[in-house]
Parts: sequence; C-alpha cells; structure tokens
Amino acid sequence: MSKLRELRKAKNMTQSELAKEINVSEKTISRWEKDDTLMKANKAKELADFFGVTVGYLLGFSDEKERPVIYTPKEERMWHEFDYLQLSRTDLSFHLYEDLRKKLDPNLLELIINYSFGDDDDKRLLRELARKLAKEHSVNFKENNDKKFKENNT
Repeated sequence: MSKLRELRKAKNMTQSELAKEINVSEKTISRWEKDDTLMKANKAKELADFFGVTVGYLLGFSDEKERPVIYTPKEERMWHEFDYLQLSRTDLSFHLYEDLRKKLDPNLLELIINYSFGDDDDKRLLRELARKLAKEHSVNFKENNDKKFKENNT
C-alpha cells in the first residue's frame, strides 16, 4: 500500500475528498496511489503539509514521519535557560516563559523567576517591590491580591 493511500485512509478520506482538498482530479490521486505517475514537487509538498508528514515519508524514501523541530539560536538559548533555571519544576510553561522573555524587561523577568523559587518571606518582599513599582508606573494594584495568593497557595 502506498504511503499516500495509507495517510488518506488514516484520515478516513475518499480519493474524491482528497482530490478536492488539493485541487486535482480523483484519477490523479488514484494514479499517485498506484505509483502509475509521479507527483510534482509542489503537490508532494502540499500533500505532506496536509498530512503533517515529511515529503520523504510521503514518497516512501524515509521512515521519518515527523518533521524535525528546528529552533532558532535564540529559541535554543531560551530552552537551555529554562532548563538551567529549573523552571520545568514550576507551573510556568516554556511557551509562557518564551513570551515573557520576548516582551518583558529583563529585570522584571528576573523578579518573576526569583518569585517562583522564593520562600514565603522572599515572595512577600517581591510582592511589596512589585506594589511599589506599580504605584510608580500608575498601575492599579489591588490590595487583596496577597490574600488571594495565600488562599490559592495554601
């Protein structure tokens, strides 16, 4: 059985449905599945993207079904930093950390990270510092946040 047929059947699609999806005839799908004709590179890429596999897997040249995840050097550094800071032991997800890292001032991020590892006294001091910074920058800071924090973390 061809990889294309295997992938199509795994999605419970007919040849007709797949043909409409990628704008080719049903007969073309049939020929590709029987290896009667070769598909053009752009259609192979379109099908691989549609099924979420590599072109090599779709065409039967590779057993690697999953596309490798490629990180930029900046993302790679963030992963190492996330791991080094042992943030995986906290409730902070890497993707949230990545967003924070991109958007926040480094000093503020450092406070957040220290807060997640601090004991109760450290957390109280960091909340007080955050309250002062919020007042300086005209940000509303609700007084009951400390109470809610204690209730949620006890």
